[in-house]
Amino acid sequence: MNPAQRDIIDLEAVAAFAPTDLSGLALWLDAADNGSITLDGSNNVELWNDKSGNGYNVAQTDTLRRPGFISGDGITYTSANHLLTNATSINFSTGATIFIAYKPTDITGYTTVGGSDVFVQIGGYLMGTGSDGAAWGNYRLTKSAVGERMFSPPNVERVALNHRILQLYGNSTESFCKVIGTNTTSNTLGSLSGGTGGTISVGSIGASREITIREIIVYSNGAIAAGDRTKVEDYLKARWS
Repeated sequence: MNPAQRDIIDLEAVAAFAPTDLSGLALWLDAADNGSITLDGSNNVELWNDKSGNGYNVAQTDTLRRPGFISGDGITYTSANHLLTNATSINFSTGATIFIAYKPTDITGYTTVGGSDVFVQIGGYLMGTGSDGAAWGNYRLTKSAVGERMFSPPNVERVALNHRILQLYGNSTESFCKVIGTNTTSNTLGSLSGGTGGTISVGSIGASREITIREIIVYSNGAIAAGDRTKVEDYLKARWS
């Protein structure tokens, strides 16, 4: 199947799919589901409920650190202080597959600097764009740090603002990172160690790079099958891009 054919999505199949259809679902944050989001009196997000059934809800008690929300678009981060967290770690002892649908909205920051320093940390796995790329344990896709693995081409995240899907999967024998968006790029890494990592954080940690986070889907049963990854990709493309 050539790339052009691959971009033709079976909409009926997508409509029939839900992340819960696949085994190993550990975390599902869905900004398209207004009922999963609790807003405070300033229309900022106080709580974002996990739809996986595992209770990994992310929240913020500090009113000054709560991100905004635009119905139909997503959770809007406009400050480096905006952060939603859960103090529990997810066990990735057999590896994991992680998807994030997002949209950068800070054209100045993305043009001159790159993406957020880090906008999602799940079980110790840092998921970012541009200058930080994505990380799994001590492995990291990056723009600047010496000795760390890099995207090719390196400027993929500095081209234009658009809808994107970030996918990272791996286990003790294989790992792969892919960004689907304005320019689609991918990077193959070496083997990645699993285990229980850090807590869950969803936000712009470090430099302020405005971004809208739309959906996060995590499977904790290793690198799920290629056909299943395609199902999730197509589901996210149909919803957000």
